[in-house]
Amino acid sequence: MGYAKGKRWNNELIKEGIELVMYKAGIETMPTVSVTKKVLGNSSLSNAISKNGGFNYWAARLNLEQLGCETSLGKDYETYCLMFIQNELDLNVKQMSYKYPYDLLVENNIKIDVKVGKLYMNKGSMYTFNLEKRAPTCDVFVAYCIDDNKDIIKTYVIPSSIMSGKTQLSVGINRSKYDIYLDNWNLVYTYNKFYNKLKKGRVISDFN
Repeated sequence: MGYAKGKRWNNELIKEGIELVMYKAGIETMPTVSVTKKVLGNSSLSNAISKNGGFNYWAARLNLEQLGCETSLGKDYETYCLMFIQNELDLNVKQMSYKYPYDLLVENNIKIDVKVGKLYMNKGSMYTFNLEKRAPTCDVFVAYCIDDNKDIIKTYVIPSSIMSGKTQLSVGINRSKYDIYLDNWNLVYTYNKFYNKLKKGRVISDFN
């Protein structure tokens, strides 16, 4: 289903658009303007919502909770990830501003994008994460699967190259092909060693 600019929107299409954005973003609350734009790549749906009652109206119509804290939730887990890497992996980490296309920078080497996903029951009990871009701008995705209490159920640490060409990560509640990346924190050390060798010009010599 396409949601291009200039589309003739009606109530049913707006409802379908909101549900699609929720599914792709891995959220169960009313999407914000920024989320709809990120997921669809344009402002067509958010403009249609604004012209047909507004976000408050559609949240009430679809019985959806409105959370201005969806972004705050993501920031909470960015901070959690930062603290884990600092305390458990003993590596230096910087949290980047919203202007950057990734969330954390480890040892001035590794770019990490942190994702959070709740269980989505309507599509086969999957945790879903919106990756936003087909060409990743990070080295590593850290994806936290959380429950309704915001407790972490499981954590995936995935090389971004595995997700190249994909805009969404979906993992099953019990098993997933991505389970080989569960708590794969050693990947961060591997990248760090590679980048340090690269800085010293040793990577090229290693291949000779």
